[in-house]
Amino acid sequence: MATFGTVAGIAAASVIAVPGTADAATAGAYNGVCGPGFVVIDSLPVGNEGTVYLTYQKSSGSNCAVSVRKGTGGPIAMAVSLARSDDPSTRISDEGDYTTYAGPVWVNARGACVDWGGVVGAGYSHRENDHCG
Repeated sequence: MATFGTVAGIAAASVIAVPGTADAATAGAYNGVCGPGFVVIDSLPVGNEGTVYLTYQKSSGSNCAVSVRKGTGGPIAMAVSLARSDDPSTRISDEGDYTTYAGPVWVNARGACVDWGGVVGAGYSHRENDHCG
């Protein structure tokens, strides 16, 4: 099985994604899989095929991330990764061939920055030292 780094490396070689806000009409909508109380605090377009969402639950101090596919069809390579920026050992990833979404993955990051990103098909987006607090 390929690792998140392998999948991300392949995707990055194919597509260079510029962080920004995805047009809601063209991105896969957040599907609520992180659970109750998690609110979307950011999203990144993942090529033309989806969106990776970062959510936060204030009561627990936990972040959650999920990559959501925009279209439908058979399984494609998808991944999501999340970690505290100050502790790489906290990195949690989910990767594989999925039809709808990869994840969710959770990490407690109260008082810390996070590194997060995702892969959908050939698209890749990632941010580091983000959403500190």
